[in-house]
Amino acid sequence: MSGAELRPLSKLHGAASADTGNTGLADAASTSPKPKRVRPGWKPTILRQTTFNELRKVQKSTVDPRLDLSYLTDACVRLALEMGREQIVSRALDDLRPVQKSV
Repeated sequence: MSGAELRPLSKLHGAASADTGNTGLADAASTSPKPKRVRPGWKPTILRQTTFNELRKVQKSTVDPRLDLSYLTDACVRLALEMGREQIVSRALDDLRPVQKSV
């Protein structure tokens, strides 16, 4: 399986959602050019661009097999959860504080 990229199975909009039980049809106001993937048991999350770029670097460093970003992101979150709630909250608060310039 050299060079292959592992990707979870996905469903396109229009299929029933396992989470909500609705039909998963896109809103009429949606401006997305292509249907969004919906995976049972997975939730989307938002990352900072810099964090995303670092994950892409990790992804590009994996060759056999090539890992999907969703698996790498999930692994990062699970590692953080293993570190503990206090450290997660502390990091989030540190990121929210303004950077103080040295004089």
